[in-house]
Amino acid sequence: MDSKAIVVIDDDENMVKAIKRILTYCRRDTQVHTLTDPGSAVSFIRKIQPDLLILDIMMPGTDGTTLASMLREVPELRKLPIIFLTGIISHEEQYCQLGATECYLGKPIDKDVLLKKVSEYLDVD
Repeated sequence: MDSKAIVVIDDDENMVKAIKRILTYCRRDTQVHTLTDPGSAVSFIRKIQPDLLILDIMMPGTDGTTLASMLREVPELRKLPIIFLTGIISHEEQYCQLGATECYLGKPIDKDVLLKKVSEYLDVD
């Protein structure tokens, strides 16, 4: 089985550490890359070419919805699956319109839900 790559972007360092720990432990075939500053995300994602992006919505500077829109402008990233992370689920339709594949994953993170959603994207051949 080929190794898969996931990029997790959240300004909460504890959140990215927790997600990385869960995914690294439970999905040994997966490389997890993390960013806490969305400012350099587009170039980082272009370099990594991940199979999945897990993206926080509420971040200072470049928020997740703005970043998703920027990524959709890059031809090789237009089809990159995005799962938004949010504690606010009232804007689900907006998240979907911005290109979220799985419209959102609520905070706090439920380990089983996270693993199920990631598997839906990475275990498809």
